[in-house]
Amino acid sequence: MTKKLIISIFLGLFFLGVLQVGARGEASLNSANLPLDSLYYLYLEKLTGLGFLRVTPGAKPYTRMQIAKWILDVKAAIVDSERELSPYVQTLIAELETEFSKELAIIQGAEEKNQIEFRRLAWSTAYYDGQTLSQSYTKSSYQPLNINNNGDQLALKFNSRVSFNLEGEINDLLLVSLTPELSYNEEDQYQLNLESGYFKTGFSNLSLQFGKESMWWGHGRRGSLILSNNSRPQLMMKIANLEPFRLNGWFSLLNEMNTTFFISEPDRYRNDVAETSFIGGRFDFSPTKDLTFAVVLTSIVGGKGRSVGWDDLDDFLLGRNAGTTDAERWDSIAGFDFAWRLPKINNLILYGEIYGEDQAGSLPPLPSKIAGVWGIYFPRLSVDGSWDLLVEGATTSDAWYRHWVYTDGYVFRDQIIGDAMGCDSGRWLLRLNHYWTDGTQVAFNYESLVMNRSAADSKTLHSLWITGRTKICPDVALISTIGWSVTKQSEDSKSDYLLELILAKLF
Repeated sequence: MTKKLIISIFLGLFFLGVLQVGARGEASLNSANLPLDSLYYLYLEKLTGLGFLRVTPGAKPYTRMQIAKWILDVKAAIVDSERELSPYVQTLIAELETEFSKELAIIQGAEEKNQIEFRRLAWSTAYYDGQTLSQSYTKSSYQPLNINNNGDQLALKFNSRVSFNLEGEINDLLLVSLTPELSYNEEDQYQLNLESGYFKTGFSNLSLQFGKESMWWGHGRRGSLILSNNSRPQLMMKIANLEPFRLNGWFSLLNEMNTTFFISEPDRYRNDVAETSFIGGRFDFSPTKDLTFAVVLTSIVGGKGRSVGWDDLDDFLLGRNAGTTDAERWDSIAGFDFAWRLPKINNLILYGEIYGEDQAGSLPPLPSKIAGVWGIYFPRLSVDGSWDLLVEGATTSDAWYRHWVYTDGYVFRDQIIGDAMGCDSGRWLLRLNHYWTDGTQVAFNYESLVMNRSAADSKTLHSLWITGRTKICPDVALISTIGWSVTKQSEDSKSDYLLELILAKLF
């Protein structure tokens, strides 16, 4: 598919939808994105479970301005509820107000000053005594205890990384975010890498971003079937609306809507088809404050000798595949995801993802060769909610992440773009979490994973890990993880170990 065609489609959808209906409420403001590894996502998850925040859309990262507005919603909900806050909840809200103080001030009328500043400085060290497992059917690998890490693979023994985030507004229309990283291990020695970096601008109700940054689409906590930060971020152009907007007529029942589209640069790392592009589109709807759902499609498309034109558009959108390898020109995944809070059952949250490796070619297009993620979040195991529990399951079939033409699979730089477990696999996750008065959080995790179930080299992994997060002073966070995993294959078994410490200073 040619870039001109894709860009024309995306821009056309936006101008027909977003710009015609307009934004909700006050004027929209462009802002930087919150990285996916930020602990503030956990804070938002907790506040949602306590009923102070609406169920947020499944397209991450969120922008800093989005989160600032949600903080104001949280404070308003607290006033309306007249509930006495537990000390740990007060701590979480106070930390959010401190981190997003600049955005909160702008919303409340302060003058915005264009400046570029340090946002975060982080140092991590990890000791890893474990395997790198080759996955069947796709050109990808899996490291027990080390997934969803922007494609960073751990070497044996010690690994160390230093990174910082430089972020801010160049002028009234353009902002920049850069996160360089210097890493060291005994195998690769020193490496300097741009972990993420992008330019972003906004006008009317439209945000346009160019650069590399990880995205997460869906509500799965341990993995997302369609788009996660398990692989390295790709260089891409992304278009999204700045503010939720409303549709007219019967569609007004869907209430708020958010849209996101992207197209990546041609992939130079594939061995199957040269210069493929990766594209995606997502429509999030929030009919009520307790329900959000999305319609999503991503595709590895085109490449040398496999160009796509306007006359292929209907087949592409309806998921009709070619009958021969010579004629095949895309590998698509599409489907739905949702999150639903049940206020009458102690704000229990149900969420799920239902996607098809291909669509059935029907109208409307429906997923086939289905895989799924499903989860239940119990936000109040204790009266004050300081203890909570997450139960999550996921499964993929033997059709998933593989393709007869794009034989490397649904990967970028040898890592699955979606759920790290890969093709024909299933997993269960239990996470028991506790917050202390000062905001310190400790999570106890257990995962059972069966990889490549139908293959001769099928593997079963049982993993246990504990993650602790605390502030050792007001602007320095300490995150520590200790984990053990055992892999069983045929009559053999092997253990893997991880110990990791991260110090992050916030400016």
